[in-house]
Amino acid sequence: MPVLDGWGFMDEIAHLKEQINSKLNIYISSSSIAIEDRERAKNNPNILGYTCKPISLEDLKKSQQLN
Repeated sequence: MPVLDGWGFMDEIAHLKEQINSKLNIYISSSSIAIEDRERAKNNPNILGYTCKPISLEDLKKSQQLN
């Protein structure tokens, strides 16, 4: 992302969430396979899922079934 990375974006969303009247469904698609990133996403209540690239149709179906 040109100005913020994904985590910076999530920090901004956390600050703006009270001003947003719609429910946000945020899923991360990342090339990172770092366990730390997965744990960070798992511990963030605003993130519904984390998937490593490349993403397959099966990955999307599994993600949909979990939520």
